[in-house]
Amino acid sequence: MIGDGFGRSRDVRRIALGSAAVLLALAGASLLAPPHSDALSCAPLSERRDFRGSDVVFEGVILSGPRTHDDLASPARVLVSRYLKGRGPGVVAVGTAELQVEPGDHFDTVGAIAGDIHFDPGEAWRIYGDTPGGSGRSAAGGVRPPSLCGHTRRIPPAGALAAVGGSAVGRPEPGSERRWRGRLARGERDLGCIFLALDGRRRRADCRRLGDDSRSLVAIATEDRGAPSTAIAVHARRLEVIAVDGPDGPIEVDAAGQGPIALAVIDGRVDPDSLRIHALRAGGDERVLDPTLRRVLADDPREAPPWEAVAERGHPRRDLTCVRWSRTRARFGDEFAHFLEPPQGECGRLDSDAFFFAVRGHFEHARDAGRARLRRNVLFGAAGPAVESVAVTSPAGSEELPLSVLGRAFVAAFPRSIRHEDLAVTVTLSGGEALVFDGRRSVNLRTPTRPFLGGLF
Repeated sequence: MIGDGFGRSRDVRRIALGSAAVLLALAGASLLAPPHSDALSCAPLSERRDFRGSDVVFEGVILSGPRTHDDLASPARVLVSRYLKGRGPGVVAVGTAELQVEPGDHFDTVGAIAGDIHFDPGEAWRIYGDTPGGSGRSAAGGVRPPSLCGHTRRIPPAGALAAVGGSAVGRPEPGSERRWRGRLARGERDLGCIFLALDGRRRRADCRRLGDDSRSLVAIATEDRGAPSTAIAVHARRLEVIAVDGPDGPIEVDAAGQGPIALAVIDGRVDPDSLRIHALRAGGDERVLDPTLRRVLADDPREAPPWEAVAERGHPRRDLTCVRWSRTRARFGDEFAHFLEPPQGECGRLDSDAFFFAVRGHFEHARDAGRARLRRNVLFGAAGPAVESVAVTSPAGSEELPLSVLGRAFVAAFPRSIRHEDLAVTVTLSGGEALVFDGRRSVNLRTPTRPFLGGLF
């Protein structure tokens, strides 16, 4: 962590990343182990031996990137401060087990056994890494997911990483004595990090190289415990005021401190993809941060909270468009707050394919049951510029699906009584040709990550 001032709030979980067969074998061994035994313990390995056995060893700060399950998607990007062994670029891709989206059930099954090292923006790490075949001691092609039995670990900021400054602002949580706090930290090579914490417990960070004068940092965090609230922290050079278009209308907040930072707090859980933020800088320069253009909503068939699909550029494959979908969360109360499956999704190539889509089951954990139960069947995907419209027909009727402004994502939810085979998807091309597909078929899906960085594939 680089001078965030909030202490360490996350446990570092070092879990093995290997082949699925090895992981399943370890899982089987854990079932045979005595209660409270450490079935996944490693044979002692000295740091000197780990150093000799690693292709590269380096220290650096984790940068921001796409997220899945609230963790950085693979590969995480590390701004390197120094190489202790080997060589490589100033920013290195490090694999984890977290794909940008989770296609199908295989990853859920193995991921629950495997886990991974969880990186968070702004943390400082020493990484003992192996490079893909043929790369030798060069990290230019990325680094495989770190091993369970290695010495990859969080480190305190030191040297150039400790040369940070900044300012902090605080704002009370609505209806509570708890206080949200935002802090700006600066490092070498134009590194900037903005941290959000509630009562000293770090919740979110945005950390990236600021470069030219137009770059900004935005961190958004939600607190579920007690009275729910959502905080938005923004930093930009010469920032004067931000205006946040929230569920209760626009909120204007003046920037403060030497950063400067503007910090807004909204009552209740608010989806970051539903917030439109205007940042006004000195001289009248205004920048609009508008994730709502990538988002599309669909009603729930049982009048529960609606569903959303969000289009994102593929990571690390920039030629992909990825669509993640989930049920939106209730703003107040605990209904649906703790029993939802995390966002899922798929990716496609809209530069070569006109569209892609899939139908997946959505499972939720009932309060009185230990296993997840099928609640909805969800159609989702994205359409390229050659597509005029997307429609779906079910026993309940036909409807044309709205498309998001950016990425042209679409989504529709059906009760579990309407099965995949009951759905017919009609894609109408701009020339008038209509293509009809059975809902049991997924069309034009592509893998979201390179195999060696994905860890499990």
